[in-house]
Amino acid sequence: MKLATERIENIPWPDPPSKHTHFTPSLSSLTPPHPLLSPPTLLPSSFFHSSRPSPFTPRSPNPSPPLSTFFPILNPHPLPPFPSLNPLSSPTFSPAPPAHPSPPPPASTPAHLGSLLMGVRGNPLPSSLVGEVLRQGKWRRDRRSSSPLPRRSFCDGLRAKAFTMTQKKKFINGGLKPQIVPATEKSAATKAKEDEVLSLLTEGEAEDTICGLGSCTPSWLQSLARKECYLLVYCGIALIQGMFFTYTVSVISTIEKRFKLTSKESGAFLSGNDISQVILAMFLGYYGNCGHRPRWMGVGVMFAAVSCFMALLPHLLTCTGEDAENYSYYGAVIIFFVSQFFVGIAISVFFTIGVTYLDDNISKKTYPIYYAATLLLRILGPVLGYLMGGNFLSMWIDPTKRPNLTQRDPRWLGAWWLGFLVLGCVLVVLGNLLFLFPRKLPATLRREARAILKQAQKDSEEGENRGVEFFVKKAKAKKVERKPTLANLKKALKRIFTNKIWIANLFNTTTYILAVSGYWNFKPKYLENQFRKSAAEANYYTGVTSLTSVILGTGLGGAVMRWARPSPRFVTGYNIFVTLFVCAGFTSLMFIGCPKLEVIGPVDGSPLPGCSSNCGCSDRFSPMCSEDQTTLFYSPCYAGCTAIDTSVSPIVYSNCSCITNTTNPLSASHDASTGDKSAVQFGSGVSGYCPEPCDSFFYYLIIKIIISTVTHRRVGSSKAVSASCNALHKGLALGVVTVFISLFGLIPSPIMLGAVIDSACLVWDTSCGMTGNCWLYDSDAFRTILHLVPAVIVFISVFGDIVVFHYSRQLDLYGERDEEVHLEDLKDQTEESKPLNASKGDGGFEMGLQ
Repeated sequence: MKLATERIENIPWPDPPSKHTHFTPSLSSLTPPHPLLSPPTLLPSSFFHSSRPSPFTPRSPNPSPPLSTFFPILNPHPLPPFPSLNPLSSPTFSPAPPAHPSPPPPASTPAHLGSLLMGVRGNPLPSSLVGEVLRQGKWRRDRRSSSPLPRRSFCDGLRAKAFTMTQKKKFINGGLKPQIVPATEKSAATKAKEDEVLSLLTEGEAEDTICGLGSCTPSWLQSLARKECYLLVYCGIALIQGMFFTYTVSVISTIEKRFKLTSKESGAFLSGNDISQVILAMFLGYYGNCGHRPRWMGVGVMFAAVSCFMALLPHLLTCTGEDAENYSYYGAVIIFFVSQFFVGIAISVFFTIGVTYLDDNISKKTYPIYYAATLLLRILGPVLGYLMGGNFLSMWIDPTKRPNLTQRDPRWLGAWWLGFLVLGCVLVVLGNLLFLFPRKLPATLRREARAILKQAQKDSEEGENRGVEFFVKKAKAKKVERKPTLANLKKALKRIFTNKIWIANLFNTTTYILAVSGYWNFKPKYLENQFRKSAAEANYYTGVTSLTSVILGTGLGGAVMRWARPSPRFVTGYNIFVTLFVCAGFTSLMFIGCPKLEVIGPVDGSPLPGCSSNCGCSDRFSPMCSEDQTTLFYSPCYAGCTAIDTSVSPIVYSNCSCITNTTNPLSASHDASTGDKSAVQFGSGVSGYCPEPCDSFFYYLIIKIIISTVTHRRVGSSKAVSASCNALHKGLALGVVTVFISLFGLIPSPIMLGAVIDSACLVWDTSCGMTGNCWLYDSDAFRTILHLVPAVIVFISVFGDIVVFHYSRQLDLYGERDEEVHLEDLKDQTEESKPLNASKGDGGFEMGLQ
């Protein structure tokens, strides 16, 4: 097209004909060597030499119409027909004949072909485009239909090209040029109309777009009412809240030892946040979404800060010395439960209302990148929570003191309470920032104005011309209609629960969280007991593996969704693969671990040494390793030790009758029981576990990173679900999802898995006739239970993925129909009462799995 245009510009065009002259072209003017319409460039050679009749050859005895009928560019004046077209003739000028009406065109040539060849605003098409119209018409005649008329859409596109192309030459019809409105003037006019609509939309509600609190609304603060600023604060709060949860999980084993709790009891108070979500999430998501959403979120963040400060109280209200031996810790359990209950309120508000506020202010085409960024920080928060937990657990519970214990000693207690103090202070600062954001961001309101302008323009083109004010009033009326009422709540719930994709994803999400929630709660504890890592080391390794999988999985998944733009079928099909892959991964981890510990002492299946049978040893678990690092004793007493040195770390026990340099503890028992001490030389040992040659921990980390990376690439999963529910009900949909995953996933999972893990305990702490925390687990049983249960439940969840895949063909993942849906919503208010069908692909929710 560019080449043809350049050639046109160099053609010596004749002057426009006068009203007394007539320009009669012949076919020789359209054949080579004329530079305008040479066969290789604009018309196929078969157009001139084919044995078949030309698409413009008359099929009736009617005389041939003039060529100017089809080429108005060559003569803008009415012309009579000419008797023949001589290929060897040349264009000549002759006086115009008397005007008389042209005969009707033959049946094979539509009469309005000339109108198709006319340009915009009455100006003819450039000659370069005329050739394309003729070529398109001949192609349609030869290949598709008997009509030589090109597609009207094709001609419309050519008209648009002709209107926008640079006109450097004079047209033959007098040199008139189309009036092109400069882009700057057009944008200024459009902006003025948008401002007019904005003033109508914000009439009486101007404060809804103003940053500040009360009368404190400085002008410099208004420039911060941007989606980027909100995204920064939102991600910061999500980061801290993610840190809170994993920090709590990272210190759970220390809390159990400090307050002598079983795994089932710790799982019970961890479920406090899920209980509050069951009670409040649906109502807060519905009513809060119709209010001032940033301030609702600010209140929720303040609840999270209060939760952090409440978690400090058990440490401040209970003693840490020897007088805490027989103390009842039921009060601490209640305080922990209330703390988790408050943070559940924060989640109910923040992750339901906050997500919808973010979604309403971001273009659907850029949504995958923004969502990947938020998900990245929401998962990075848990990673940092593990790392912070490892850092504080490496400090003694009283930072001013330093005991003679190593961190790998099971009696080590880290400073678990310090992290809650830091997190609470940061949440107070970020929560106050949310109160300053407006109800609606100005950019969002301007987007609504554009939608109303487009609807008004469409209405005008259809002939109704009801004006902009009509659609502004209709939009305001719909806002009033959508205010939360019990009747509207019932209608909204009905629409949500008739969505097949949403229901299938609800089942999949709930069962998947039921599987993995308990696993993540007890993962650091598993590393401590399976691979003999300290609490700090267990959290460091957990944080590093999570960070690696976040960077590889979430970042890559968001990039693929943004630029590759896979189809809904591919995205939902990939989710099936991910679910099955996770199931296989959990199954493989059942066979990777260290061998079971052999303990000399009162442990089920372990032998009792006769060398310490007369010592009257208690059941208090205090592991000690022999000096040759080959034998682990239940306590120094069961090793027959009579001397202790607490001035060094770790503590050294000596003169141990069950540790010799020539015999093992079982054979040495005879010499000690008979009093013959001449044959043996008593040895010594140190507190803590013996080092074990176990290389499987490296393979465990590699497999875990691979599983987590594949899982975190499910960015498209949340995007697919976000396209399955009406946009007006996203807050309610998120609330309902939160209720279900809390009631059937997060609440039962830690309690159920904690009870199963307790069944693998070998040594319990007992004081005052009551059972406390578990000191030693059967590592083989612990490993099997922790991975078999999630593998089975994850396999069940794949059926939900299959249903989503089945109904996913019509999903709109990239917002391509959002504008049409919004305009149609303004046009027809009756759509609000229609039930939601999966095949229509309306709206959605998102779910971030840590």
